[in-house]
Amino acid sequence: MSENTQSYEPEQIEAMERYSITFDGEKYQFGQYRYDKLEDAVTYARTQEERTNPTRTTQNKLHSVNHAYVPTVSYQSQYGAARIVSMGISFLGWLVFAGGIFAAFIIIIGSGNQYGEGVSYWILLLGLGLAVAGLFLVAAGQITRAVVDSADHTREILNYIKNKSNKENSTGR
Repeated sequence: MSENTQSYEPEQIEAMERYSITFDGEKYQFGQYRYDKLEDAVTYARTQEERTNPTRTTQNKLHSVNHAYVPTVSYQSQYGAARIVSMGISFLGWLVFAGGIFAAFIIIIGSGNQYGEGVSYWILLLGLGLAVAGLFLVAAGQITRAVVDSADHTREILNYIKNKSNKENSTGR
């Protein structure tokens, strides 16, 4: 059956223009290929575009997503104390790290001291150990913050799903 008398939807016209698909009265042509149906030509053209330019296709898909959910501006964490503790742990970690580096630096500068070489190496190792321990404290604080943020965001997602479900139930979908 010939489709030459068919009127096109705006999306079809846009697809034909975008992928340079032509119709000669009998067949749709994309590149060197000819198709009986416009849908087949567009499908193949999209497949070729995805193969040759995956970034552009991903961006197009991202822009076509329906952005129905907008988080509320009045969002507040339910774990305020945990967030403060995590910031305190990280701050303490940075202090310990800086103190350890400072101690190691002082030992390196004043390596010829009155207590002998053995003592300075132990203090150097202590300073470097403190620096490493400080980094672990910073990491612990950041991990705590990540867990708290994850819990908060999970609750927001749950609220969104509940609200969406309630709207669908009230409209009878």
